[in-house]
Amino acid sequence: MKRLIPLFLVFPVFVFSQNGGVVFEKKISNWSAVITKATKENKYIFVDCYTTWCKPCKEIKTKVFSFKKAGNFFNKHFINIALQIDATKKDNSNIVAVRNMFKHLKDSCKINYYPTFLIFTNTGKLVHKFTRGENPNDIIGRAKEGLQKSEQYYTLVEKLKMTQDRKLLETVCAKAFEVGDSIDNYLKLYIENNPVLFTKANGYFLIKYLDGGIESFAFKYLYNNYNKWKGVLGEEKINENLENSVAGVISTYSLLNNDKNINWDSLITEYDKRFPEFGKSAVLKVKPEKYSRNNDLENYIKGMQYAFKQVPKNVYADELDNISHAIFENINDKELLNQALNWSKMSLEKEELGAYLDTYANLLYKLGKKDEAIEAETRALSKATNDDEKKSYQAALNKMKKGEKTWK
Repeated sequence: MKRLIPLFLVFPVFVFSQNGGVVFEKKISNWSAVITKATKENKYIFVDCYTTWCKPCKEIKTKVFSFKKAGNFFNKHFINIALQIDATKKDNSNIVAVRNMFKHLKDSCKINYYPTFLIFTNTGKLVHKFTRGENPNDIIGRAKEGLQKSEQYYTLVEKLKMTQDRKLLETVCAKAFEVGDSIDNYLKLYIENNPVLFTKANGYFLIKYLDGGIESFAFKYLYNNYNKWKGVLGEEKINENLENSVAGVISTYSLLNNDKNINWDSLITEYDKRFPEFGKSAVLKVKPEKYSRNNDLENYIKGMQYAFKQVPKNVYADELDNISHAIFENINDKELLNQALNWSKMSLEKEELGAYLDTYANLLYKLGKKDEAIEAETRALSKATNDDEKKSYQAALNKMKKGEKTWK
């Protein structure tokens, strides 16, 4: 679990062949020529869509495409093209030619994130799109999906038009969401094709897609049927997830406006009226974010304390754990540490996760309650869900037994 305080161009004549990496086409005259070459070599077409300002794009170039393993795979299966989306004064004729070549594909590609990777058949049909990738194995694995009809994103979208298979619908939703495409129409299909809709499984499925904000289909459907979903998921679960969507809107607004120009009381009134179940708490919790961004932990804590007191029914386990852990790591004041310990207890009363137990144990330890801390950390270790958690909790437990500090 994260511990956080709430808070593309063909490279000019640049080919990775010198060290066995991915070879991108250096000179491309038109799309027909690409199709001809792909057909002749019996390969798919891979397009790396990036911008000059995108840091992950640059990292993938150096950490993935320059490696021999990636080169062996992509050079064998694809005609590789690098497409610079943004225009700069340094663009040479090759960069401009490639960008112009893809103008006719702009609408069908719908590139929303960078980098985005497109895969076409050797007839020029767009069959797959994916984003992200941190290493050669990850990128290769995602690109392999583009070679298999059963995994190709756009092939599955076409298949969905001819069937109402729920599993297929869920798969398309996940793929569309990952690449930033609208999933509203898919979610509507999901709703229409569920004979028994108001179940926990369906509720959690819709919650996964709340990142689209308060104008998304998922948010509107959950909120418009609030009382039914509250009965299924519980008041705290539905409030927390819908509140997060509202908070995202308010947070974006606060980032785009100077704090002096924001009337927080007016925002509270507005959102409390629109969403009386959680609107006020969303505003109150976003307000202290400015202190978090400025590393002003003291005022951030005061702001969250005030929010918790004003809207006690809308205090959630994850935010209690986040602020408690932040205090453990950064504060030595005994009064605040005890306040954090109480918040940590509250998070455990809501849900006993390994991460919450780890926070609780560390706070106990920092307050001098070694035996209780070791017992709690041992429980945390027993509830670890992955290797990283196990290593972290075991390291903390070892330090506690030796009497060493578990904080910096």
